[in-house]
Amino acid sequence: MMGLIERYGVFLAIPVLFIVVGISMFVNIAWGLLTGGPRAFREPGAPYLYDRFYYLLFLVAMIGWTFALLSFSSGIETGEAGFGFLLGWGVCAIGIGGVFFLRGDMMLRGARYLADNGFWPFRIFHRMQVMQFERQSSIVLKLVPVVFVVVGIGVILFSLFHIPAALSDVKTGTQILVNAVTAS
Repeated sequence: MMGLIERYGVFLAIPVLFIVVGISMFVNIAWGLLTGGPRAFREPGAPYLYDRFYYLLFLVAMIGWTFALLSFSSGIETGEAGFGFLLGWGVCAIGIGGVFFLRGDMMLRGARYLADNGFWPFRIFHRMQVMQFERQSSIVLKLVPVVFVVVGIGVILFSLFHIPAALSDVKTGTQILVNAVTAS
């Protein structure tokens, strides 16, 4: 670990944030998928109910995110760019595009509610998410999901020729994760 800090210095914060955000989102989405989402219709000011389809779309994104995270950690260890990261990122992009396209209104209503009534450390994140959505024109909001899906499909098609390398990246990343957890 000290070798990584000496080699990358402050720039090591970028992959660390990527990993922390990825793990936090994974836990949040997995919990929502298992529990059916926050059921808050009876609470005052709660205008939304996330449905299971919303969480299933996010599950596709999180599978891609997990694939990318494991491949990313493999790339840090080996120093090579990984096709597993690209493949995982493509799946993640398709999942996020599906969420925006099929459940974008629900996502915005939920973010508005959580900005005021959510778990207090995450309220600022949800408030920033709402402000980001509200700043965009309706054309951009309709174009973003299409771009995500098209780019995701393109990345997956490019990565299909490198599936053995991608699976190897994930295997190496999983071994790194298991070694890190068991060494503690």
